Amino acid sequence: MEVEDPIYGKIEIQPPYSEIILTKEMQRLNDITQNGFSVFDYPGLKNNERLSHSVGAFYLMSQMIEHLEKELKRYDIFISKDDKDMALCSMLLHDIGHGPFSHTCERKI
Repeated sequence: MEVEDPIYGKIEIQPPYSEIILTKEMQRLNDITQNGFSVFDYPGLKNNERLSHSVGAFYLMSQMIEHLEKELKRYDIFISKDDKDMALCSMLLHDIGHGPFSHTCERKI
């Protein structure tokens, strides 16, 4: 699957991550905006959806893992496939429970 990200451009996403993105639970994030009411205070602010945000976070984690693997290889330290999968899935799914304007409803301490 190839996703066009507003910040990082084209992101290639392989299974099983592409299959996760296609689930109805992830697709509902397409209808939930990332910036809430901020767009009223800052009209130039792009109103990205949470799905786009999650894909961008996934991409950044994949880049970080790639960089870490190169650095750690010099010391014969390797990241397991399970650990990579867990980190990537965590980034992809980190907003799965969000509802519309969910941060707006939080109590400030």
